[in-house]
Amino acid sequence: MHDRASRELARQWDARDTLARFRKQFYRPAGQIYFDGDSLGLCSQEAERALLKELATWKMKASDGWSGAESWTALSESLAGRIAQLIGADADEVVLAHSAAINLHQLLATIYRRQFHRPHILIDGFCPASQRAVLESHLYLRGLDARREVLVLPPNDARLLEEAEIERAMADPTLQMAILPAVVAATGQLLDAQRLCRSARRFGVIIGFDLSHSLGVMPHALDDWEADFAFWDHDSFAHAGPGAAAGLYLNRRHFNEAGEIEPGLDAGHAREEISARKAGVGALRIGPCSILSLAPLAGTLRPLEEAGLARIRAKSLDLTQFLRIAIEGEIPGLEIVTPRESERRGGHLVLSHPGAREIRELLRGNGVSVAFREPDLICLAPTPLHNSFVECWDAVQILRRIVESKTAPPSSEEEVLGTFATL
Repeated sequence: MHDRASRELARQWDARDTLARFRKQFYRPAGQIYFDGDSLGLCSQEAERALLKELATWKMKASDGWSGAESWTALSESLAGRIAQLIGADADEVVLAHSAAINLHQLLATIYRRQFHRPHILIDGFCPASQRAVLESHLYLRGLDARREVLVLPPNDARLLEEAEIERAMADPTLQMAILPAVVAATGQLLDAQRLCRSARRFGVIIGFDLSHSLGVMPHALDDWEADFAFWDHDSFAHAGPGAAAGLYLNRRHFNEAGEIEPGLDAGHAREEISARKAGVGALRIGPCSILSLAPLAGTLRPLEEAGLARIRAKSLDLTQFLRIAIEGEIPGLEIVTPRESERRGGHLVLSHPGAREIRELLRGNGVSVAFREPDLICLAPTPLHNSFVECWDAVQILRRIVESKTAPPSSEEEVLGTFATL
């Protein structure tokens, strides 16, 4: 990557892009550069076809859709096996169902133990409110107080998490479990999961990861890392749509000798279904498969598998690096929170600015869709399968004009509206 960005350089990178052919498979909002991929991935033609296929099955076969070689149950198992390959797990360690919040509830109910001498759970200071609510609710049901049992690790002065600090926290003999993001949504930081898993094993800590902002944009190796569990949504870089069925992983060290799991939350019939086929993490599914929220994943996995996560990760790093270089060259006063090093960077770039909320709205009004996160963060998440380097350059030029206008604002509301209408 060059140390100076330009539109011509962007064109050259696009000309060499081996993933450019996937771009036409996605429906893109008219007139939009879509950089909101870590919040909601775009709909693809493959996802649409997969959903329509299951709708047709429902219309034509009704309840018979649950039986046969291509049944809805078989679809769920097949997709779980394919996701398992993406995260470095065995098929019987993965189940697709529910939401990430419900899956975290189930994992806590199954493997968290009420131990007087070791009750604490470690989370990071960026932990989403939804996950904190799950922890508070679960501990309350166990007769515990989250204010005492949950330890929160704050970020450093650069707003980043330090693996060394996490390891020091895991050395606490009262700590039972650590729940961390693979990629921190608020900063775009990629944690060294392998290192943290190795330390967790050394200290006897159960460790799990939220893969919601990393699945589909980089490889994982959960079994090799010896992670205990993971949970995730499929609606961002996996492109499975709003409300898509989520996933969970549980390492087989938590199975019994017969390969079975005693679920903390038991729905009965799920255990009966798997007993006829194979034991494993399927016992943790509560209720039947949500087929229509699962179906788009059958389509979205195809381009991910065809492109390969190694190539997707390589282009993702190039896109975020190009954005960084362009921003630093064109908008020198804008703070970039995301680490510069590729081994510490996830799939999105996070910027900090006091006027971030307003800037985000102005960007959207001028054809650039990005995410805003409290209190002052703008998140740019270019997606390797459908975003181009020219889009990165063009988005930075729009951002530059908006930021410059805020440092020297026009004298009237009419002039403000006129400025942005012509960008």
